[in-house]
Amino acid sequence: MSNNSNNNNKNNNKSGSNKSGSNSETMELIAARLGYIGAIIATLGDGIAAIGAGIALRSLEEETFSESRIEVDQLRQTESIQQQVDFYIQELMQIRKMIK
Repeated sequence: MSNNSNNNNKNNNKSGSNKSGSNSETMELIAARLGYIGAIIATLGDGIAAIGAGIALRSLEEETFSESRIEVDQLRQTESIQQQVDFYIQELMQIRKMIK
C-alpha cells in the first residue's frame, strides 16, 4: 500500500507541476495577446491621428487658396477700376482740348 500511495503522490506531483507549467504558459499567452491587442489599438490611434492631421491640413490649404483667390480677385478689380479711370481721364483730356 505504501508503494501505491508513493506512486499516487508522484503522479500528483507530476500533474501538479504540469498544471503550474501550463499556468505559466497560459499567462504568457494572455500577456502576448494583450500586447498584440495593445499594438492594434495604438496603430488605430495613430491612423485616426493621421486622418485628423490630413483634414486639418486640407482645411488650411483651402483657406490659404481661398485667401489667394480673394487677393487675385481684388487685384483684378483694382486693375479694372484703374483702366476705367484711365479711360475717363483720356475722355476728359479730349473734351478739354475741344473746349480750348
